[in-house]
Amino acid sequence: DKDGEVEMNKNWKIIVPVLTLCMILVGIGVMGIYQTKESKHPQIANAANITDKSFETETSTSQPSTAEKEEEPNSDPKREVLEQYYELGVVKENVNYLNIREMPTEDSLIIGKMPKYCGMNILDKLSDWYYVQSGDIVGYVSAEFVATGTEAETLAVENCSKMLQVIPETLDVHKEPSEDSPVWSKLNQNERYLIKDQVDDWYLLDFNSEDAYVSAKDVVVGYYLPKADGWTSVKDCSEPRRELIEYGMQYLGVPYVWGGTDFSTGVDCSGFTLLCYAHIGITLPRTSYTQVNEGTLVSLEDAKPGDLMFYTDAEGTVNHVAIYIGDGKILQSANSLHQVTISAYNYNTEPYAIKNIIGD
Repeated sequence: DKDGEVEMNKNWKIIVPVLTLCMILVGIGVMGIYQTKESKHPQIANAANITDKSFETETSTSQPSTAEKEEEPNSDPKREVLEQYYELGVVKENVNYLNIREMPTEDSLIIGKMPKYCGMNILDKLSDWYYVQSGDIVGYVSAEFVATGTEAETLAVENCSKMLQVIPETLDVHKEPSEDSPVWSKLNQNERYLIKDQVDDWYLLDFNSEDAYVSAKDVVVGYYLPKADGWTSVKDCSEPRRELIEYGMQYLGVPYVWGGTDFSTGVDCSGFTLLCYAHIGITLPRTSYTQVNEGTLVSLEDAKPGDLMFYTDAEGTVNHVAIYIGDGKILQSANSLHQVTISAYNYNTEPYAIKNIIGD
């Protein structure tokens, strides 16, 4: 057996080299045949290359490198404002304000006002009117003054503002960013205010030309467009009072400018009341803390459209004035919103004093 095993090994030493040589020759022949086919049919090789490139492209597209990700520009956070609307309309930039009417006719009752760049959801479209919702107001507006589609989206992103919105029913306003700081005033639920700065867990507001702080945990922050204010035409008052308010309403959306007394460039709170009263022939002192000395003191129950409402700072000094327009609303040039706007009469605090300037 051992001899036989040795003989077998000798035979394999001869057979293995021969088999190896045969395999090499066969391989060379196959390669020659493939190259011949490739030269006659180059599209075969090209198809293989195209498939490989397509795979590489799909792979790189679906899984970009870290460097490529870093080079991608960040999306504009202001575009978040578009998510608040399902069919966006925006009051055009050449409009100071737009009336919202009860019915789609020019002589229908006015039920609200929209300032420039006001946002709305378009609920229905008529030939010349849109049926819209903005804030809590639902009614009809002239389609001529409303941007839609891409134009509306561009206006919304360019003109929205970063603001906070109050969550609880009322929110304490502090003079300093601390719970230990005395409470100066209160903000009402769903009111919105422009953010001046953030200090730790507090937001700094420009509050009637004074710094004020509110807790960040009690507000939601986002980008917002102006919303409609509810208001019906002045009635049950004298002609001078009606003329005063209708004149002031023309300037909704005019920017707040500290010290301003010109509607073409901007007005502060007392500059606004000064110009409105001048229109009906009444001269007022320049500032809120001097205007408060005019007229006759009246109660909230006896207040009439056209009376002036005064507000104070944390120390109790008069620093803000607005025109009462009835139905619990005031017309004011608000620093907190940087424009002439309609607000609740107690939008941040109860008025310090109400004055009848007109005399009737």
